[in-house]
Amino acid sequence: MTEEINKGKHEKSSNGLIGEALIVILITAFGYLAGYLYEVGYKDYYELPDMFVEVGLPTIIKSTWSLFRSIMITLLLVNFLSFLDSNRFEISTNQNSLFCYIVLFSIFYNLGSMIVIFAVVVLFAFSILVYVIIPIFKYKELKKISARIIHNEKVIGDNILKGITLKYGSKVTVIIFFVAIVTSNMFLVQEKGKNDAREETEYLVTNTTEPMIVIDSYKDYFILAPVDIKNKTFTPQYKLLKQSKDTPDLPTFEKKKIGPLKPKE
Repeated sequence: MTEEINKGKHEKSSNGLIGEALIVILITAFGYLAGYLYEVGYKDYYELPDMFVEVGLPTIIKSTWSLFRSIMITLLLVNFLSFLDSNRFEISTNQNSLFCYIVLFSIFYNLGSMIVIFAVVVLFAFSILVYVIIPIFKYKELKKISARIIHNEKVIGDNILKGITLKYGSKVTVIIFFVAIVTSNMFLVQEKGKNDAREETEYLVTNTTEPMIVIDSYKDYFILAPVDIKNKTFTPQYKLLKQSKDTPDLPTFEKKKIGPLKPKE
């Protein structure tokens, strides 16, 4: 009996280590993929080919941090919805609806700050509706109507979730949810990189007669492009400048707030 108990504990510990190792591997893989897609989107705005894409540690951290924030915010939203579900107002938080909430809010978060503000305002207005307005007008009657509408959906969703949990285990179910959330955000990382380039305001500008800006770096080189500061445009014709003191006629640079810039047509 003792041997069986110890064997069960050992298997449980091994399964836990495998699950945690798998999560670390997934986070690392998604981090590199997110970094690559972010760089592709960023350089696409400047009309640079993919051959100049380099995935460095800062890019990986930046893109992964964006995904992490999205996941944390959506989990907070899920907790909020769960609280409403159990205390105030019937909201379907089954597997299908939960995934839709996560995807929708992640899209709002990644598309831009104004949409995030709009989403927060909507969430606040929804809270006022649930906690103030509905109780005043006897929300219990409304709850009965909504319960009839979402009953079938909730039963089906709960059965699906229970089926996955029973078949694969709760840890695998969590991993499936994690992969689903991150994958849905992956489609937005490239657009986020492009949006960051579009909203860039500060550039390193050469102190030359015909000014040029540093778009990015590639290996030991700066990628420079001509800029029209007055019209806030850049010309997608690039020059590579080696980052070395031995480079002849190396220009001096000054950080200036001249953006956001648009490509010259």
